[in-house]
Amino acid sequence: MRYILVFVFLAIMLPEQLISQNAQYFSNQGKLHYELQEYDEAIAAFEHAIHFPNPSRDLYVYLTSSYLLNDNPQKAVERAGEGIGLFDGFIRLKAMKGEGLVYIDRKEAIRTFKDVFNEIRASGEVELAGVQSETIKKYLSQLYEQEAINAFDQDDLSNAAAYYKKAREFNPENPSIHNNLSYILISQQKFEEAFTAIDFGLQNFPGSENLLLMKAQVLEKQNDHEMMASILEQLYKKDPDNIERAVLYGKSLINSNQAQKANLFFREKIEQFPEERALYRVLIDINRQRFNQSGVLQVLKLKMNQFPDDLEIHEEYGLELITARQYGEAHAFFDSLATKYQNPEYGKFASHAILYNEDYELAEQEYRKQITRWPDHSEMLGEFSLVLIQNSRYSEAREVMGKYLRNNENGRIRIQYAKLTEDVTEREEIVKPLNKTLYEGQANWLLAKDSEIIETEHLKETLNGLTELYNKRKEDVQEEAQFGLSQFRAPNPPLLQIATELDEISEQLQDILIYVQNHFSFTEAVEILETSLNEYPSSALLYHHKGVLFFNNNDLNNAVNNLQRAAELQANNEETHLYLGHIYSAQDEYEQASLFYERVLSISDEHTEAYRSLIRLHQNHEELDTLCNRWLQRYKNENNNQVLKNYLIEVLHRSNRFEEANELINRE
Repeated sequence: MRYILVFVFLAIMLPEQLISQNAQYFSNQGKLHYELQEYDEAIAAFEHAIHFPNPSRDLYVYLTSSYLLNDNPQKAVERAGEGIGLFDGFIRLKAMKGEGLVYIDRKEAIRTFKDVFNEIRASGEVELAGVQSETIKKYLSQLYEQEAINAFDQDDLSNAAAYYKKAREFNPENPSIHNNLSYILISQQKFEEAFTAIDFGLQNFPGSENLLLMKAQVLEKQNDHEMMASILEQLYKKDPDNIERAVLYGKSLINSNQAQKANLFFREKIEQFPEERALYRVLIDINRQRFNQSGVLQVLKLKMNQFPDDLEIHEEYGLELITARQYGEAHAFFDSLATKYQNPEYGKFASHAILYNEDYELAEQEYRKQITRWPDHSEMLGEFSLVLIQNSRYSEAREVMGKYLRNNENGRIRIQYAKLTEDVTEREEIVKPLNKTLYEGQANWLLAKDSEIIETEHLKETLNGLTELYNKRKEDVQEEAQFGLSQFRAPNPPLLQIATELDEISEQLQDILIYVQNHFSFTEAVEILETSLNEYPSSALLYHHKGVLFFNNNDLNNAVNNLQRAAELQANNEETHLYLGHIYSAQDEYEQASLFYERVLSISDEHTEAYRSLIRLHQNHEELDTLCNRWLQRYKNENNNQVLKNYLIEVLHRSNRFEEANELINRE
């Protein structure tokens, strides 16, 4: 019986021992391969081991680690998940699952690591089951940083900033996080928030040059130029040979109202680094901003001496002489360059120097000299022809224009050429190339204006064409004016400016509109103008003339509506304000009429009709003394305005203020 019991006991125990031994065998084999970094074999052994009953927690740790080291994060996450379920959320497996999720789902990885971090923090320890709080913080910081980079790449700056803030929370020792967060906040123009972020970064990295530069940038936006200069000075002193920093520091001195110090600073740097072009450029700009043209010229001379073969600097110097209105010096300088380098462009600039002074007789002589040197230079030929017209040398101008147009096309010159041609047939041939161009309307009006009868439809087309050209040149004039403001100099002499061509076009447009008023009935004229306004609803000139039509037809309400619309579209047309003054005067609205007449004088202070209208208006309302007092006050500031003086004397006489009038008459 005893043997039977032993047999039964052995029969029961032996399989359990064998199972235990087999599980241990595979586990040991797996660990051996793991140590040898043979992860395929380790995985195979551990996978066998976990299928035996009651696998250990460490077995799942080894298996998950093997999958991670074997670049199979998906299986690592699966096995870690199984282990977490079996061993009550074992924190080590949670951390390893998070490692696998990093490669699969960053947001899920963040959630997993945050759970791990919170669990360690709740324990009051810095480490649980071999998982250190600092390690998890680094993971979270890196993950948030990657999310921030991804959001930034998609131009989602708000989320990028939010992710960088979270990354900073877990790893404030990473300088790139502070730099990138500050950069994004500046890009969003959140300057207060950026300032706080930068200061937080500087607490950890007080010598960070990137953060200091960004702080200076924010201070500039906040108009704290003194603090900005202080920071840039600090950066400059760290590396005084760094030209870029020197330039930034020097500019900051200007912004903090230390212009004299900035000027001295840049001159010293130029002496120290005479080959650094950026230093000259900033010093030139500083003097230009201070309207110190003699200073600009001095620096340009220094620069020319340092770089004698750089013709761009020579050209800039010559143009600066023009800006400074030193036209004679500019002419001599460019003429010498033209001779020295045999370059017709300098010859053209020499001619321009005289044209800026609007001395057309002298300019004609200069162009003759330069064209003798370069007889086929097309630009100078075209400009010379316009100078000849200005000097009333029409026959020669026509000859020069013909030569120019044989090889070049220019709508303005072609129109002028046609104007100088008396033969109608020849004139038609001259303007043919302008068909289907922006100048077609101008050409058509030139041909049609002397005709006895102009068909209504043709007139409408011509008016539309002229209006289109006028509008385009108005846009060009605005660009030309913007250039002048930025360069402190008109891009071309007055004769060659687009504004001068616009005046020529405006005169022709005025001609055709007056023709419409004089040759058509009121109803027909309004219909013609309305047709053009349908095509060009933002044309102030068309609204002006439509208003004048209604004014002449004694329809004052419609006149006001159209003239006010014209004034909204073009506030500097004195004739529009003059007519509005006439209308309000006719309606006995004294204050409104006076306001519009005064607006005329604010645009054109020698506008005789506006002066006469104001005198008449104030006399009708027995307010001449008010006008006398206002003009006396104005004359104190405008004592060179002879027109104002004459009308002031007149209104003083009308007011019986003879003593004051005589005092003005006797004043030199």
